[in-house]
Amino acid sequence: MPLLVPVVLALVVALGACLMWVHTRYLAQRTLGAPAALVVVVLAAAGVWAIVASEQVGDAGTAVLGWSLLAASAACLVGGWFALHAFAPPRREAPRRR
Repeated sequence: MPLLVPVVLALVVALGACLMWVHTRYLAQRTLGAPAALVVVVLAAAGVWAIVASEQVGDAGTAVLGWSLLAASAACLVGGWFALHAFAPPRREAPRRR
């Protein structure tokens, strides 16, 4: 049960990153959505990994690191969403196939 909370938080952050990528690419027509979403998902995965490792070892420092990484991924999700819409260049249209 204690590991359910960080896993659910990481899944919510990863879902938000996927929505950010889809919105940035298809609705807002901006670039750099995929790298921003990838950074958020990697931070969330590293956070969950550190929390699971702390449960197995019993080290409180690793748990703090894991929670910090989860908080950083949530902050990057919110900050990345705003930064993509404010500063990302418009996406060039690909040539259409005939």
